[in-house]
Amino acid sequence: MSKRLLQTSPQLIGMCKQTQKSWFGSSNGQWFQRFLNEKEEKQLYKSLTHLFRERLNDKANQSQTSYSNIIDHVIFGTQQTPSLLTPNTLSSKVTLSQLEAFKQGMESSANSMPKLDSLFTDMKLAGQHVPTAMYNRLIRAYLHCQAPDGTDTLTKADDVIQAMLQQQNRLPTTRTFTYMIQAAIKHHHLDQAQRYFTMLQHYSLDKFKTAFDCSVMMDYFIAIGNVHALDILWQDILRHKDVIQPPASLYTRYVDWLMLGSSTSSNIPSLHLSPPLFTDRLVSTTRSLLELKKPQKSSAWTQHRVSVWLKVAQELTSSDVPQGCMLAEQLLLHLEHVVDEPTPHPSNTRQGTEAIQHLLYTYLMQAQDFKMVEFYVRLRQSGVKEDVFGQDLINTIGAAVDRVRQGSLSLDQKALMDQYSWVSQG
Repeated sequence: MSKRLLQTSPQLIGMCKQTQKSWFGSSNGQWFQRFLNEKEEKQLYKSLTHLFRERLNDKANQSQTSYSNIIDHVIFGTQQTPSLLTPNTLSSKVTLSQLEAFKQGMESSANSMPKLDSLFTDMKLAGQHVPTAMYNRLIRAYLHCQAPDGTDTLTKADDVIQAMLQQQNRLPTTRTFTYMIQAAIKHHHLDQAQRYFTMLQHYSLDKFKTAFDCSVMMDYFIAIGNVHALDILWQDILRHKDVIQPPASLYTRYVDWLMLGSSTSSNIPSLHLSPPLFTDRLVSTTRSLLELKKPQKSSAWTQHRVSVWLKVAQELTSSDVPQGCMLAEQLLLHLEHVVDEPTPHPSNTRQGTEAIQHLLYTYLMQAQDFKMVEFYVRLRQSGVKEDVFGQDLINTIGAAVDRVRQGSLSLDQKALMDQYSWVSQG
């Protein structure tokens, strides 16, 4: 049987070559022969597309409408649902100049509730052509408005959200709810803050990508005492810090909460995290602060923030973390570099002086004479005055220099000794 197949195979191949043709396709050179010409194909495509759109509009239910709004929101920033537009809104197009007028109206009406109400009415009349970002601006304007007649600004802002959801079928954004959560926390309305957070989760908007939104959510989790959620949020911030770009103030806010009652040297038992987890978070946050690529303005370093990080330096010096003293040294030098007037330099404060002296004496207790001298030289080169150390500590550092010089020195160590001689004479 196999022998016969081998004998007849050349004939079969020849027959296939002679009878090979395309049966279906868009060109004669492809596998399939087309049974419609190009013009007929285009007409069929347009007819099918038109029929699909008609059926989609006729059969669209509430879930389909919401899904369409999500797509519109992602692509355009607005939702344009034809079934919800009136003839008036269909004929009225909002121009860029009108949008700019809305924006300027909010800025000029910051302290006038009636003007904001009038602006809100105009935006509702404009219909679906006003982007959601403009409604977020209106919400922020309501929340920052001074209402001398006792009007609840939070209620006014909530009216805007209800109009977005119920009247215009407009999907809010993450910023919509973080504005409301921030205001609710500020006015100590935690029940309302929880309601807005629930709505935020309902619309799957709990992926925070900006430092502002992360800061608000951090305050929210701290306010309700949800330690687990706060820890998850912070780890997410560190993982995506290149996108979120958290400023020094956000790092300070976290470690300020972390240090409260969680210090390993405190007599107060840990209120937040277990000691190993607390140390891990403290180290990772400090390293992330020191790795900040975006330069921080000196005005961002208030006296309170400097005080918080000086506590961190003390904690790292006292901890059993490998290279904890080295990390504390980098932090203290960093603070001396970034802090400027009107905030006093850390070395000019009692707390800063104690942190510096604590680290120097720790190096002495660990018999790290070279590290002690190196830290002293770097502080002096950073502008720290000699009287910060005190005469006893200066004598101790001098004795450490003598011990270092008695040993075999590398080129780097010899260069450091020369620098010591220079700064000590200055």
